[in-house]
Amino acid sequence: MGGRYFLGLGKEFVTYPSEAVLMEISEILASTQDKQNVKVDISLQYHLRPEKLIALYNERQQSYDSFYRREITAMVKEECVLWETIPDFYESRDLIAAQIEIRITSLFENNHARLAEFQLLGIRLQPATEQKIIETLVAEQGEITESIFQQSSVVRSEKAQFTIAADGQVRIINSNANAIGIDTVAKATAEAFGKVTTALSNRLSSLEDGLGLGSASKVMLYSFYNAFTNIAGKTDVTIGAEINLAKL
Repeated sequence: MGGRYFLGLGKEFVTYPSEAVLMEISEILASTQDKQNVKVDISLQYHLRPEKLIALYNERQQSYDSFYRREITAMVKEECVLWETIPDFYESRDLIAAQIEIRITSLFENNHARLAEFQLLGIRLQPATEQKIIETLVAEQGEITESIFQQSSVVRSEKAQFTIAADGQVRIINSNANAIGIDTVAKATAEAFGKVTTALSNRLSSLEDGLGLGSASKVMLYSFYNAFTNIAGKTDVTIGAEINLAKL
């Protein structure tokens, strides 16, 4: 706003920022729904609306920033009291931040400004509360880990039993194939091995998928075929495994 201005006696020139105004409020002491204390840090930027400056001056003169700060602090406290310390202030911080932002947006829209950016910088719980959350999480993680170990042990045990069963069934089918002729042994073994291992692996599909191990049938078939191809020497069983392994 260059140039020269003439002001009459008793008049003053008032300026308002045209760029975004930064506001940071630290350690807002609030209470949760279950009456625990929390400290909240926020940061935001807002713009004054040029077409509303006269109305803003008539209402707030130049004390608009302190008014916004006071109202925002009260809004943060009002929002925090709607949420429980555990689990909300650990698991739902994004939702809490979103609700605070909605409140602040409405405040500015109704008071001659607009919100440009908002950030929830941090929520600090009381030390005793934080320790309780940590202990709870550690206990839950321990239970989950133990459950996974137990399920993994079952999978390993079942795989070992199925491998033994598959070996026995393939040997029986190989004996029948030998009666037909040596030239058909490899083909008969491959087909028999494929059918046996596919059927056995399907029995563990739901458990494998539940543990997040990917495609259960592929994992099982690969494990069986790979185990047999590592057997010393070449037998009818290893020939069948190698042929099926190449198909995966």
